[in-house]
Order: sequence, then structure tokens, then C-alpha cells
Amino acid sequence: MAYDDGEEDKPYDYSCFKCHTTGPEDLGDPNANPGLPGFGGDRFAEAGIQCEACHGPGSSHAASRNPDHVTVDTTAELCGRCHTRDSQGRIAASGGLVKHHEQYDELRGINPDDVAAGPTGAHYNAGITCVTCHDPHKTTRYQDVASTGRAIRIECIGCHDGYDDLTVDAMEGEVECEDCHMPRLAKSAVKSDPEGPAPAFGDIRSHIVKVDLSAADQFTSDGKFAYPWITRSFACLACHNDAEEPAADATGFTGKMHVSTP
Repeated sequence: MAYDDGEEDKPYDYSCFKCHTTGPEDLGDPNANPGLPGFGGDRFAEAGIQCEACHGPGSSHAASRNPDHVTVDTTAELCGRCHTRDSQGRIAASGGLVKHHEQYDELRGINPDDVAAGPTGAHYNAGITCVTCHDPHKTTRYQDVASTGRAIRIECIGCHDGYDDLTVDAMEGEVECEDCHMPRLAKSAVKSDPEGPAPAFGDIRSHIVKVDLSAADQFTSDGKFAYPWITRSFACLACHNDAEEPAADATGFTGKMHVSTP
């Protein structure tokens, strides 16, 4: 399948199919699919993410119509079976951006320099799961044009009471919480060109949410992992991308954003 421009028949052993299909399995026979280059000994029951991908086998439920015969798992770990990349739970990165489909890793917030310390993500440690905010049966990316309704069950201010009357100092008009706390730190397909002192941004919003303006590094020195916080560059410079703006000056910016409106 031509996923990368100019590269034909990208091998299925790239493992894309394991999360983009239902019922993937390894037959252990590299010659099982001679007509599918790179597919090796793998197969799947259904194309796409069908009901049973999350709810498990449903033949008993279909026959009995008994709701007790279908699995309903609302833990973040269920989503984490696919929305993860690293065996140690670190946030994998490449080319100055987080790799796509790592929302579970971002939610947990493992520090790549101290994996043994465990998850640092405040939402995860407070028991917040993916379905707390998301309706898994509805689309987030195309929710503005989809007929299924809103995919976001609760906005930030639904839990963070009191922030609905706050705005951002030195900004004209209001900004959304996710503009700073969920910047486009991850890349699925494309990234922007750097503008001024700002880094390149991806096309996927981060689920790290913690902002640390004192942190110098967003990524490890080898660039393979992201830290579980959002630095000044990604939190501020998407808007404050003029070198003369105080947000671009590490010594001049006070870090005061949340102030009451008049």
C-alpha cells in the first residue's frame, strides 16, 4: 500500500494493520499470503475498527440480545492497546514531533529519563480515562461535519470550574484551553514550516496537557522521546512567534496567563 509518497507496497509488517483492523492474528507462516507483499503470516477477521475490536466477540450477544454478553471496558488501558508505541510507555518522537497515535502514552506521562517512577500524568493518576472526555462512537476529527453529534463529552471547564471567566494576558480576545495545553505537538501526516522562533507544529493535538514554562527541553537529546510536559516553545510560540514578543524571550516573559477579565 502506498502510504509514503514515492514508496510502493509499504510492508504490512510495519504493523499498521494490527490496530486498523479487527481480529488481527499471526499465523506464524511467512508464506501464508503469497499475493500480499510484506503481509507475511498475518491475517485479520474484518477490515477497519469494528465493534468487536473494542467489545470482544459478540456472537453470544447477537444471538441472545443480552447486554451482559458484550464486554464494556471503559478503562484507558483498552484504548491504550492501540494508542501507544513504546513498550515502556514512553512518548515516542521523531523529527521534532511526537509520533501519531500515542494518546495513551501522553495521558500516562512517563518521563523517559525516569521510567521507574511511573505515570506522572495528573489526569491519569486522578482516574480520568479516555471516555471521560471522548465518546468513542463519534468522530473528533470530523465532528464539525459529522451527523453523529459531538465527540467531546465534556469540555475542560466542565471539570476546571472557575476558568470560564479567565482570559490570557496581553492577548487580543480569548483563546481556548487547548491552544496552550494541547498544542499540535504530534504528527500524523504533515507538519508546518517553522515561523520565527516557533518550532514546526504537527497536525495532531497533544494529550500531555501539563505546561512547564521553565523546562528547557521538549525532547530527549537523541530526539527519540518527548518529555511529559509542554515547553514554552510549543505552548506559547504558536501565537507569539515574533522574536520581539515577550513569550519568545526566556528571561522577559513572566508566565502570567490566567487573569480575570474586567
